[in-house]
Amino acid sequence: MRFSSLFFIAIIAVSVTARIAVPDAVEFSIDPRGIATDAMLEPGKSKFFGGGDSSSDSESGGSTPSSPGTSRPSSPEPALEDDPNFDMGKGGEGQLARLGVTDPAERTAIENEHKRIVKEQMSKFDATRAEIEKLAHAKGSSDPKIHITATLYGYRKNKSGSMSLVTIPSSFAGEKGNFHHIYVNPANPADGLSVVKAKMPVYYAALQKKQGKKDPEI
Repeated sequence: MRFSSLFFIAIIAVSVTARIAVPDAVEFSIDPRGIATDAMLEPGKSKFFGGGDSSSDSESGGSTPSSPGTSRPSSPEPALEDDPNFDMGKGGEGQLARLGVTDPAERTAIENEHKRIVKEQMSKFDATRAEIEKLAHAKGSSDPKIHITATLYGYRKNKSGSMSLVTIPSSFAGEKGNFHHIYVNPANPADGLSVVKAKMPVYYAALQKKQGKKDPEI
């Protein structure tokens, strides 16, 4: 009798201990395939590979690498004021001084207006480099069409067969030496004034100011 009572008490103790060790809060079920259901997972944990946020790597702040074979954009051409292939010669510098242009930004703008027109026509002379000797003008010249006077340089084959940078002889029949007449309006050289007004506004304004005229002589 005493043995039966002790055995019954032992069974009750084991049952109570089991209930304490496995609280209801962590109970979970096993589906027929033997896989634990979501009840066993801690809140906020991923179902994949032991936890962590399931968001993709692209959302974690990492940069996306560029596609293979994607070429980088080519470097832009240097600004005209920084391009070593276009300079103001002594004659051009002297004219700017006589024009009374003292503001650096205005001076650079006038230089660039001239350099841009010369640059657009370099291929016509197979030229690589240019020096502007006289600003756009017609007054005082044997050529009545408004033009920029420039010295042009290009690579030519020398006697030894190698290429060297040389001064290109003048292309203007009435000009002796190496000065070229670069017309501001190559499509219609006789109508250079409209181009000066449209493409060289800073230079035109400086002429107006210097001469005190609305329609200055060029």
